[in-house]
Amino acid sequence: MSTRDIFEWKEVLNQIQIISDREEDSYSDIPGWDGQVAYMPTDKAVCLVIKGANVWFPFSQLRKAEDNASIYASLWILQQKDL
Repeated sequence: MSTRDIFEWKEVLNQIQIISDREEDSYSDIPGWDGQVAYMPTDKAVCLVIKGANVWFPFSQLRKAEDNASIYASLWILQQKDL
């Protein structure tokens, strides 16, 4: 399986909203994720490679830093995915 670095895939990064000040307490870094994406994303979700496993995340549950250097997931989705 080939993977791709999300930070070099502008079309995917453009699907993720910039985190707002009021959201910062509700989002976190994604444990064990090194930025790799598997498969082609859909219009609603992206498959992240986390510790060798493929885990789908809805774009609505992801945020990025304004400089596109970091990706965060909602605390809710991290709990749902046991991360």
